[in-house]
This record gives sequence, C-alpha cells and structure tokens, in this order.
Amino acid sequence: MRDRFGKEVNELIGKMEASIQAKNQIELTSVFHSIKGVAATLGAVRLAALAADLEAQGRKGEWIPEETIYLLRGVVNQSVSALEQLDFNAERVKVKVTLTSEQLQSLLDQIDSYLAEDNMSAVTLAENLVAVHGDCVEVNTFYEQVESLDFPTARRTLKIVKETLLNGNSHETR
Repeated sequence: MRDRFGKEVNELIGKMEASIQAKNQIELTSVFHSIKGVAATLGAVRLAALAADLEAQGRKGEWIPEETIYLLRGVVNQSVSALEQLDFNAERVKVKVTLTSEQLQSLLDQIDSYLAEDNMSAVTLAENLVAVHGDCVEVNTFYEQVESLDFPTARRTLKIVKETLLNGNSHETR
C-alpha cells in the first residue's frame, strides 16, 4: 500500500509541476483535490490538510506559487516515511503505557489548546491519547473527529473525554 501511495502521489506531483509550468489553475486545483483524496485514504492527515488548503486557494482563483512544490514534496516525503514507520511498528510488540493523572491532565489540556488554535499538532497528541486509552469509546470517537479535522466538534467531545478519563465516568470499552 505504501508503494502504491508513493507512486500515485509522485505521479500527481508530476501533474502539479506540469500544471504550474502551464499556468493551468483548473488542472492544478484538480491535482490538489486528488492528492487530498489519496492522502486522506491512507491517513496521511497532514498531507491531506495541506492539499485541502491548496485546493481551496485554487478554487478561490488564488495562484499557487511554484515554491509550493517544495513544501508539498517535503510533506509527501514525511508521509511516506510515516507509512514506513507504521509498517515497522506493526511488527513490534505493543507495550501498554500508563500516565499519571497529572500527565493525563497535561496531555488533555495541550490537546485542547492545539484544537483551539487549529494546530495540526493536535492530531499527533490525539494519536498519543489513543495509544494510552484506545480502549475507551469516548477517546476513539474523539480521535475520529480530530483525524477528520473537525476540531470544533472534537473540542466538545474532549470535555467528555476529560470527564471520562479523569473522573472515571462511563468508561465503556470497545
């Protein structure tokens, strides 16, 4: 799957370069849309978000500067590396990590802060929360919202997660 992702995205990057050279705004916007879809399908959230932003700019008629290729290529490379890491991690034995209530409170507060700022680091911290409390239904619901970049809804759900994890209320498991 990782190889297919890399191949598809590299083909799209080639189309993006050609669209920029030809100054074809419509094709360029279409390429960003395609990159967004491929990235979202494989969970490359950061790449999908960047492509979505670029697609939105293109739809508004804003020209995307050529330097964007370099930024997008960097994020593509990071995404491919992350997928390789996932392949590696899948082979490792899972170790259950626990947090003190103070550490958990700090993690939840930091996630809330990032969500309020629409900071993509919220995604990484939410992944960390799932690694520790992935057996909690509320945490998984929250993570799905963060992963889909629905930060306002995720902030509301985070309040429930805090109540659940810090006060021990309604800790259903999957």
